[in-house]
Amino acid sequence: MKLPKNIWLKNNKYGTERVDIKKEEIEIKLNLISKENYERLLLNFECEKNFITQSNIFYDTADKILLANKWALRLRSEDSKGFITAKGVTSKSGAASVRDEIEIEIDSEKVDRITASPDKLLEHVSKEFDFLNEFIQGAPLVKLVEFKNIRRKIEYTGPSGELYVLEIDRTEFQNGRVDYELEIELEDKNKIPAAENAVERLFDSLSIPYQVESKSKFARALKIAGEM
Repeated sequence: MKLPKNIWLKNNKYGTERVDIKKEEIEIKLNLISKENYERLLLNFECEKNFITQSNIFYDTADKILLANKWALRLRSEDSKGFITAKGVTSKSGAASVRDEIEIEIDSEKVDRITASPDKLLEHVSKEFDFLNEFIQGAPLVKLVEFKNIRRKIEYTGPSGELYVLEIDRTEFQNGRVDYELEIELEDKNKIPAAENAVERLFDSLSIPYQVESKSKFARALKIAGEM
């Protein structure tokens, strides 16, 4: 399923939504391997105190029909806002993961309503999510997995002058396991090699091994929860 690319503000009975429909999400994920490497990266950018805390909850039907059809439905809350995101099947392009994505930004009041009544989640979003009903067929949504993430966003200029936004994450899963990683989101597959080269050079300068993370946070959360 291919999605059109667009961004707009939409007013509905629940307020104003920021609707962001992407044809593709292109993202490089790197495993920082250890807390020491993570802290070395933070120290390099002097960003230890600047972070946002994200709460991530994934929903599905009791029989996991979305998972069976290669879709993930996430509610993320941070500060005074939230995001509802549907993510499609992942493919690989070099070190990057590529997939369809549709996302809307919502206010904290709507986040609270959805958290309290997840079975009504799709009633709180715009028609761009209607395609999920083809799979769900009216079945109630329930919480599948959740995890917390501390994210720091850093602007980094590569060796050729290109600008990247590095997302440095500390993720705590339900069993207490903590993972450390770096993510870079790109707009064009053609930029993947240059981004890889830029981060490899950065990691080499800090004596951090360059290791691609093959599993998404969602996939790791499912495995930890015994859902796979």
